[in-house]
Amino acid sequence: DEPKIPIIMELFDNGVGKLNQVSSSPNLTTVAGIEFRGSTSQADFYFLPGYVKKPYGIELWTDSTGVKAKKMSLLQMPEESDWVLNASYNDRSFMRDFIAQNLAARLGLLHSNTKFVELIINEEYRGVYVLMEKIKQGKNRVPISDLYPTENAGDDVTGGYLLKIDKTSGSPSSSWKSNYTSGISATQKCEFQIEYPQYGIITQQQFIYIRDYINTWEQKLMTEDMNDPKASFRNYMDIPSFVNYFILNELTRNVDGFRLSTYFYKDKDSKGGKLTMGPAWDYNLSFGNADYYDGYLPQGWAYNKLEMTEAGRGDYFQAPFWWGKLLRDSVFVNSIKNRWASLRKSTLSPQNIFKFMDSTTVVLKEPMQRNFGRFPLYGKKVWP
Repeated sequence: DEPKIPIIMELFDNGVGKLNQVSSSPNLTTVAGIEFRGSTSQADFYFLPGYVKKPYGIELWTDSTGVKAKKMSLLQMPEESDWVLNASYNDRSFMRDFIAQNLAARLGLLHSNTKFVELIINEEYRGVYVLMEKIKQGKNRVPISDLYPTENAGDDVTGGYLLKIDKTSGSPSSSWKSNYTSGISATQKCEFQIEYPQYGIITQQQFIYIRDYINTWEQKLMTEDMNDPKASFRNYMDIPSFVNYFILNELTRNVDGFRLSTYFYKDKDSKGGKLTMGPAWDYNLSFGNADYYDGYLPQGWAYNKLEMTEAGRGDYFQAPFWWGKLLRDSVFVNSIKNRWASLRKSTLSPQNIFKFMDSTTVVLKEPMQRNFGRFPLYGKKVWP
């Protein structure tokens, strides 16, 4: 985990439905840098001894010094320099992130394109991974405006910003805490981290602008009459993205939803400039794959459970108060009802989801046999 290790990366891809052999010639060869990534997924105590399988971050380089990144298309995905190899260690189906990202795309949310790959490092087989696009500002990822250090006033300073609610491990970021406590235990305040512009590059004027914008929105959301159809808090947010994001997290019953790996962004005012939810990220502990916060139950609200306490104490990471407050707003609630009713007839019908799951099972059948030959995890307790 920093600094990245220089590597030669080869990619073998004969196309859809074709077998790939490492004895063949690679379709792509490049210099790159590799590192471990993630927070919980790097903590050995979560893994079974002898079965460690960790995720990686990869940056494509022009040469082994790593001074300059290089953008390339991998597996027909739009060109970029930063990529993620998701180990899917505690999702033995390998489907949860894959399905959630596909659903996010169908819902119209920003998301990460995904491809299944099998990984070999130094001629050692490392199993099945999900190759994903790293979340970052850029035309092929989060297409918000560039924000330069010289842009500190007027429309210039209003965007673009990429933010997240998450653990603070990893690269440093500028951050501040909400003025309002979250959760029924009312013990913690959400911390907002700025992903773009990066720490050390963002100016004081830019930091103050986005902090004050979100603080003002929260203040209005907390204090305004939710029954007032003209309440001004709605002017600060892109309501369709909040609706779609809420539906995705509730449908998947994501115990990390709302409170961790939660991204949102704001472009310049001249380009719409409202708080917008997304991209979607981190769904390995969804679809029933958690033994806490009722992650295994299909009934009840996920957002509501994440506002509560576990084992009699408030969780340090809690969902912001936004969602409980928004569900008192008839405009927001009706938007959810109408969107849900429409989606259940098409994108989110059980038939469509099951069909997608079945096709994924076919693709993974033989690779998973190789993966669990290397990592025999069935019949063993894997957190959580």
